[in-house]
Formats: sequence, structure tokens, C-alpha cells
Amino acid sequence: MQNQRYLSPAVSKAVLTDLLENGDGETTGRGRGRRKGSDLDPLDRLSPRERQVFQLLIEGYTNAAIANQLTISVKTVEKHRANVMSKLQTQDLVGLIRLAMKYRLILPDEPPPLLEPQEPPGDEG
Repeated sequence: MQNQRYLSPAVSKAVLTDLLENGDGETTGRGRGRRKGSDLDPLDRLSPRERQVFQLLIEGYTNAAIANQLTISVKTVEKHRANVMSKLQTQDLVGLIRLAMKYRLILPDEPPPLLEPQEPPGDEG
């Protein structure tokens, strides 16, 4: 799985279950797939830098990788991440991913591959 993002089966299941149970699929047809009747897209609350951090978070990048890519410190990434979560009223990465799916920033393609069970080190026959 080189150069691919991975979400654990538990996170994938939670996100997909929420989307299937709560998503009606209706959009206004505008750029990001805003929902019918929404007066204000919550993503509009984010600053341009917070939006960049949000996008990289939902793509599976770590804080360190985001800091490296945006040439900012990890502490700054952590602050932006906290601001994003506060503004979007979510407390964890799963909530950010659910929101991203709701607004069609990411779409589920197929479930992640199951990992093969591995033997603990030192148990070689």
C-alpha cells in the first residue's frame, strides 16, 4: 500500500454507516455539493489556511506531513486543526471525514483492503 491513504476498518465503517443512514444525496449542484436549503456552508467559516489543513487531514496526512507540505511548524498545524474542529463543531477526525463526505469533498469508492494477519515477532515455528 505504498503512497496510499489508509483508514482503519473501524473508521471506514463509522463514516460509511453515517453517510448511508443520514445522507440523502440531494445537492444544489454547486461546486462543493452544498445541501438543499443550507443558508451557510460551514466550510465557508474556515480561513484559506484552515481549509488547506482540513483538506490534507481528510486525505489522511499526519500533522507532521501537513507541516512539511505547507512549510509551517507542527504546532501551527495543531492550532489550525483545533480551529477547524471548533469551527466545524466536531471533536475528532471521523467527524471531519463525515462532514467532508456530506459536502462531497471526498467520496467513498471501495472499502479499504483487509490487512493480512501477521505473526508476532519471534514465533517462527
